[in-house]
Parts: sequence; C-alpha cells; structure tokens
Amino acid sequence: MVYLGEAEVPSINATLLLNGIPVTLLGTHPLPPGSAEYARLRNDQLRAIATKVQASKGLTIVLGDLNATPWWPAYLPIGRIPLDHCLVSPSIYVINKQLGPNVGSDHLPVVIDLEIPTLNGSKG
Repeated sequence: MVYLGEAEVPSINATLLLNGIPVTLLGTHPLPPGSAEYARLRNDQLRAIATKVQASKGLTIVLGDLNATPWWPAYLPIGRIPLDHCLVSPSIYVINKQLGPNVGSDHLPVVIDLEIPTLNGSKG
C-alpha cells in the first residue's frame, strides 16, 4: 500500500510478472472533487500518480476511479459519466474495453483486455 499526495488515501502498488516481464500495477481512488479542498487534494494525488508513473522504469498500468471525467452532464443530477479508468504504458495494447453488468455497486465494472509485450518485444 502507498499514499500518494496529501489526502492520505491508500493506493495499491504491486509489481506483477507477466509474459516474463515486470509490470507495475497501481490501483488508486482519489477523493471526489466535492469541495474546493477535496478538488485540491484530488489534483495533488493525480500529480503524485503522474510523478510515480514517470519515475517507473518499466510497463505500468494505472486503474481505478480517478474522479476525473472529460465532461459532466450538467442537465442530469445523476448520470453515467466516465470516472473509472485504466491507463497503460504505450507498449501495452488495449484489445477491448467495455462496461460489465450491474453488480450492485454505484459503478459498473470496467472490463479491459490487454496485450502485454513478451521479453523479445513482440505482442504476447
């Protein structure tokens, strides 16, 4: 477990061995920007995530509810907006992405099929 930024929100940081190469997995959930202070803390954590990824030597996957969306449906009090993300290093290929079925959460599952390169650099 790691803490990124000042919010003291825990994130999971693990290194997995996939196709013979290490892949850093960072699962994180910054605070929702419901107030000016929470927005500041969320932005601070997002900057800390970016710094950690840039310092990573190998392949990286960042996933979680980042509480960041490219748009907001202002006309709807509650709407389906993309808050859950999976960000990958450029050499990891996204083969498929889709939303899963309702499992009783306030979020739908995000299902991502990835292709991780092999030791010789080919797709695996």
